[in-house]
This record gives sequence, structure tokens and C-alpha cells, in this order.
Amino acid sequence: MKKKFKLFIPFRKIIIPIFLFLLIFSLQVRLAYGQQSYYLKGTVTNNTSRPISRVWVILYQNNREARRSLTGDDGKYYIGRLNTGRYSIRIKRNLYQSSIPISDSLLTFRTNTTRNIRLR
Repeated sequence: MKKKFKLFIPFRKIIIPIFLFLLIFSLQVRLAYGQQSYYLKGTVTNNTSRPISRVWVILYQNNREARRSLTGDDGKYYIGRLNTGRYSIRIKRNLYQSSIPISDSLLTFRTNTTRNIRLR
């Protein structure tokens, strides 16, 4: 009976501290990376409401590119992992052209957002 008890003591000395370490570490990671993130999605169309494919939708924050997405054949785009903050939208047909600013393009994310864009 005493041998079984002695085998149990090292188990408690090793497993319990490891469990506590993992528990505390997971709580710290959750606090550090627990910030809410949002998405922006929508469709880019021309002036006749036809979808435009292979167009870059680029979000800028503080005059720096934050995220980008390429529209599909259906003109749809999706940009995820956006933190709360103010962003502006620009459109590029290809990487070598200058981007087109979208009027009234300043967005403040506090929720998931759908923004359809019509190009003229």
C-alpha cells in the first residue's frame, strides 16, 4: 500500500504544476489576443451594375495598407481580421495602376460590415 502512495506523490508534483502552468498560459494568450475582429465584404460593380472581377479592394489605416482582397468572377470580395478602427477604401484594377479612392470611403469598424462599391 505504501509503494502505491509513493508512486502517486511524484505524479502530483509533476502533473499539477504543469496543469497550472498551461491554465495560466492559456488565460494570458486569451487576454492578449482576445480583441474582437471584424470583416468587410461586398461586391464591386460597374455603372450598369455588372460585377467586376479581378479588382483589388484595399483598406488603408493611418495612410498604410492594412488588408486587401481580390474580387472573384462574381465581383465579390471579403476582408477579414479587421480590428476596431478607421479605414479608407481604395480600388486597383492591377498592381501597376494607381488606386482609385472611393468617395465617402472612411469606415469605422465596430461590427461586421457589407459595403458594395459601384465604379463609374
